[in-house]
Amino acid sequence: MKTKYVLFFLIIFIFTACKKDAEEEIIRPVKIQEINSIQNENFNIDFPAQISPTQKTILAFKYAGKIKNINFESGDFVKKGQVIATMDNKDYMVNLEAFSKKYEAAKAVAQNAEVQFSRAEKLYKGGALAKKDYDNAVMQKNVAISTFKEASTGLENARNTLNDTKIIAPYDGYIDKKIVEAGTVIPEGGPVISFISNEITDI
Repeated sequence: MKTKYVLFFLIIFIFTACKKDAEEEIIRPVKIQEINSIQNENFNIDFPAQISPTQKTILAFKYAGKIKNINFESGDFVKKGQVIATMDNKDYMVNLEAFSKKYEAAKAVAQNAEVQFSRAEKLYKGGALAKKDYDNAVMQKNVAISTFKEASTGLENARNTLNDTKIIAPYDGYIDKKIVEAGTVIPEGGPVISFISNEITDI
């Protein structure tokens, strides 16, 4: 009786094992397709992208005023150092002229003070001039030199201010767009031109 049960379970085990082997040996169909080489001229890959310039600058005047001229249009190429736009500079020209006159006057006074001091110094060393008068000559020379230095600084600032009535191209590039037009009165630092470089663009 036991032998029958053993044979029965053995037959079931063999049948199950054969069934598993048969299932594992099933070969499924596979679709094969050859992929073209990337060197093939017909091989293209598309990606969503945004193109932007490597360098972009918003150009503006340092001071408030009325725009006199914008010398280029959108898309125009501009070389470094070219004048892109100018502001009405009448007031700045008057300012420069005033400081030029102050400079010339202060220069003349300083030169005269140097001459007077040189004479006073010789007389003082020779005992022909009182200490008080010598000290006065020194003081006048120092004041004249100080005034001349202030006038020189003022003249330089006036020249720089006049130069700031122009927008100069900082590098070779293109006019991206004109933010305002000629005749517009803009505030200090108000944007005028969007300027982009002509270098390789970023993607």
